[in-house]
Formats: sequence, structure tokens, C-alpha cells
Amino acid sequence: MVSVIQSITVREFEQLGAARHPMMHQIVEELEFFSALDGWYLGALLRDRFDHDYSFAVLGPDPKGARRWIGGGDSVSSIDDARTKLKAMLENFAATGKRVYEQD
Repeated sequence: MVSVIQSITVREFEQLGAARHPMMHQIVEELEFFSALDGWYLGALLRDRFDHDYSFAVLGPDPKGARRWIGGGDSVSSIDDARTKLKAMLENFAATGKRVYEQD
């Protein structure tokens, strides 16, 4: 294991520079937040407001330091499975050592 994944608050998530799509809260509910490498990578566990399944997002730093989407998954039937997949993806990104992700 490369890093310790820590549970964080929504406030910490925001203070670490998490960027969100303006319409996101109409589609999903944010449930849990995580960080890896002391906030270099962020993770969010989400629930779809329409079909009630789970998804997750991993955010990494762009050239300006904002944390933006770099990976994730959707249509996960259980919260425990989504949490496990999120933590595994956070570990994988942390293991790369990559520090900046260009945005398309």
C-alpha cells in the first residue's frame, strides 16, 4: 500500500481545492469524502438521486492546483462496494507518483 487513505469532511474536501460541475448536486448526493497523500488526491462517494445506485470520483491536481476529476466509476449497487472501489482507485493513482493532470 502506497498511502494511507483518510476520511475527511466536506469542508476539508473543499479547502483542498475540489472542483465540481455546477449541476452535479442536482444529479448526485455526496455521501463521503477521502484523501490520499495528504490531500494530493481526493475521493468522493456519491449516490444517484434518480436510480439510487452509487458512484465515486477521484480528483487530482490540474496545472493550477485545483483538484479535478481524473477517474471514477458508476452504477455500483452497494455503498460498501463503491467505497472499496473508490479506495482502490485512490491507492492506484497515489502509487503512480504523478503530480499534475492536464485537462482536455
